[in-house]
Amino acid sequence: KSPTGEAKDITIAHTLGEKGNITYEIAIPWHRISPFMPTIGANLGLAMIMNETDAGKRGAYMAWFSGIHLKESDMVGDIILTK
Repeated sequence: KSPTGEAKDITIAHTLGEKGNITYEIAIPWHRISPFMPTIGANLGLAMIMNETDAGKRGAYMAWFSGIHLKESDMVGDIILTK
């Protein structure tokens, strides 16, 4: 069973590029994705959404694979683990 509550062990960072582009990096410990077992060739389904909020008001969102804003768990992308 995955832990519940605030996930202080998940880290999020970003860097700004020369042309104003932003790169995000998210580190999620394996125990947060249990019972998934990381092995070479394993398929980890994933979808995510980033909400844009300016001055306390949500303006837009960007999703990686559809369905996440609808909370549809069957519409995820494939991440195949490699060495």
